[in-house]
Amino acid sequence: TAFLNRPLTGAFRETRNFFAFLGRLREIDRQNDVLAAQVTELSAEFVKLQNAEYENRVLRDALRFEKEADWPVIAAEVIGFDPFRAEQKVLVSRGRGQGIAEGNAVVIPGGAMVGVISEVFDRTAAMDLITSSQITINARTSSGGATGILRGEHGLGLLLDLISQNQRAEPGERVVTSGLGGRFPANLLIGRIGEVRSASGQLFRQASVIPEAS
Repeated sequence: TAFLNRPLTGAFRETRNFFAFLGRLREIDRQNDVLAAQVTELSAEFVKLQNAEYENRVLRDALRFEKEADWPVIAAEVIGFDPFRAEQKVLVSRGRGQGIAEGNAVVIPGGAMVGVISEVFDRTAAMDLITSSQITINARTSSGGATGILRGEHGLGLLLDLISQNQRAEPGERVVTSGLGGRFPANLLIGRIGEVRSASGQLFRQASVIPEAS
């Protein structure tokens, strides 16, 4: 019997070890599922913390800008886009009830102009982005060497037009609002000159402008 039991005992031991190995695999698989769920949860928390940090930084910058501005500032958030003109029009979270009026300049913290209020409702307003073809702005280079009319190119960019041939405009120069006409405050940053275009025999030159806020 000892002769017969020895191989049977070995076979049972191997079978028992095999099922124990399967049990360990199932436990490892279960632990992996738990760890994967924890990683997902931690990733979601990390994203929330990043968003909170970004929002706090934006709020701090907005409050600092509001204190430094020489004109009334009303804080607002972008809450939607025009489905038919998403590249040129957005909706903001302030309206007539909060003092928003048609024609108001829209700026981001730091003073860069990004658009103009085009429609006002009780609690919201529509803003044409500065690259919209609906907008024209009296603008100049920050050095004062060139003045012209800034207009959007159907959401594709900006063009500073009607620059006199005897005025100096160099690539990289900042472009700001001139304040002429009183429509917008002076010295709101718009962008930088990209390329100056000039044709012989023309009275005026043009310059592409890279928006400061894109």
